[in-house]
Amino acid sequence: MRLITVLNELSHPTDQLSDAQARATVRVLIGVLKELKKIRPALELHTASALPSISLGSHRTLSTLRADASTREEWQFLRGLDNRAFDMADAIHDLSVDYEYEGTQCIGLGLAHALEALAVSFEGEHWGRHTIDLICRELDQDGEIKNSPASVKHVASSAHIAELLAWLRTVPLVLATNGQALWDNREEYFPTLHFLPRTRQQLIDLQNGSLALAPVNERLWQLEIAAKNWPANSALPTFSSKVTPEYEQRRSLCYFDSASSGEQLFDLHARYTPGAGRIHFWCNTTNRTIEIAHIGEKL
Repeated sequence: MRLITVLNELSHPTDQLSDAQARATVRVLIGVLKELKKIRPALELHTASALPSISLGSHRTLSTLRADASTREEWQFLRGLDNRAFDMADAIHDLSVDYEYEGTQCIGLGLAHALEALAVSFEGEHWGRHTIDLICRELDQDGEIKNSPASVKHVASSAHIAELLAWLRTVPLVLATNGQALWDNREEYFPTLHFLPRTRQQLIDLQNGSLALAPVNERLWQLEIAAKNWPANSALPTFSSKVTPEYEQRRSLCYFDSASSGEQLFDLHARYTPGAGRIHFWCNTTNRTIEIAHIGEKL
């Protein structure tokens, strides 16, 4: 399973660096990424701007690496990780949220939080922790801006990797090759989830190469784990990703016929990106299963 890392653009060096300092700065970051790749070979690096334009000080960018014989290997390694399958700013915009770190908008750290991915930084005095605290701003159902704390997993050194090693080694799911495979193997992959018939085509439409395939796969796995570990004394499972009810004025869109209990309100939903993806579900307290009614764009 892939591990998405998102480069923290606030950590890009801005001071005037010598050639030696610039090379050393990049090599520290690459050393961290290589350690991550040993743990999770399917490593991806996403960046807020094109890789060649990333700052290495006031007069240098990463593009200088490819022109320097002594750093071409580093450039090739970074290019091998570079995967800009989605635009980070657009992805956050689609979530209708905004993130700040110490009063400054943070695209990379924000998207790492939204995707439950790993933020990576160039080494620096502000980035010496394996978790970074953010402020998340989101519109509530009344159109008011709601501020809430958020934290994101983060590495800028080997010490941070050691702190997060148990999490990094977790293999969360079997990665299906396409939506048809998800549907055909749903009872094997997700035995505690029940899928309404309308979700069949929604899954099948996730072809190989679809940007939504892996995020949907991951969210379904997380719901499966939540249902499987549903505490006996709890009205709802404990979810490992953000799950929210639909706004009251939109709940009329969320009624579907349950496979076992007639019409039910499927307003609880987990989000996925890129885009405004939603998985709407109902928690059946009788048999402690989760029924999935909708997989796709916002209802």
